[in-house]
Amino acid sequence: MVPFFKCDIECFSSPHLNQIYDGFSKLEQSNIVRINKKKVKGSSTKPILKVFVNNKYVVIYDLLDGFNWINDTIENNLYHFSEHYDCDFYFKRNFNDIIYKYAPKNCRVYPLGFNYCIDIRLINQKYIKEIFNRLSKNNTSTSFEFPPVLQRDFFILFFERLWDPNDISSYDSSHLRDERKEMLERRISYLNACKNEFKDYFLGGLIDNNVSRKYAKNLIVSHNLTEKHIFLKNIKRSSVCIATNGLHGSIGWRFGEYIAASRAILTEPLRYTVPGRFKEGNNYLSYQDENELIENIYYLMFNKKELLKLMWNNYIYYNSYLTPKKLVLNTLLRVHFDTL
Repeated sequence: MVPFFKCDIECFSSPHLNQIYDGFSKLEQSNIVRINKKKVKGSSTKPILKVFVNNKYVVIYDLLDGFNWINDTIENNLYHFSEHYDCDFYFKRNFNDIIYKYAPKNCRVYPLGFNYCIDIRLINQKYIKEIFNRLSKNNTSTSFEFPPVLQRDFFILFFERLWDPNDISSYDSSHLRDERKEMLERRISYLNACKNEFKDYFLGGLIDNNVSRKYAKNLIVSHNLTEKHIFLKNIKRSSVCIATNGLHGSIGWRFGEYIAASRAILTEPLRYTVPGRFKEGNNYLSYQDENELIENIYYLMFNKKELLKLMWNNYIYYNSYLTPKKLVLNTLLRVHFDTL
């Protein structure tokens, strides 16, 4: 029998947090939790949510990209984490084992899992009450979901955006400037390689912005293709979806969307870990350069058994760990069993 939880949530509007809000909303509908919502001032760029569970435990959900609490070096960020978060449980998106060394006193740190943006229409809602009301009335996560079936035609999907290496704060952040420059070069290289090699089998390119126009105008795609409902439709009609690491080495939102749609995934080596048995060769294949990316695409193109294996394993993983309801429930069960 699943235990019952009383959860007092300090809410604020942030698109990163809609997945967590959706999970709590669905658990409330299933009579697993009772929610008390308190509106607080928060930052949409610092999506860190505090929840009080059963009037005993302070639980924090961290949806940040990497170790990015403050505008400083990675090392200083980790020291900041160790000194500024007084809680019993800390669930971290983009989790790495190094964080154990810096965990605040008496705080248990666990990976939260993948993130994807639930219902883009909710982002600009002014009041948290309205967000929860909308979530409770709409099965928002299902628009991402799709069964692990092969389409008649083999398509490769790969959309990216570029970030300006010079568009960063004035603090000591040469590592961020270098990261953005390397990310820009890699993404352009990967996209050109796929576009030249697979032509009509390839659907992808760069989101139109000033950086794309400056560095790779030839790869910019129509705005229509990047609209959310069209993008989700094209994920579902694709066989293989390609991902790269994001800012701060993070696992991007698209990765969670690919899993929700039960697609086969090719990605750069992941720098962070997630709950459950999500492994290379089981849920995704990794690549480190253009040649390895192209080889992996051809491997899946001519190996339908392997392609289907990846799809089915992602379908199982999504329904065990990544639906908003399961993602939040798994954290609450961790709190419950760790405190017995």
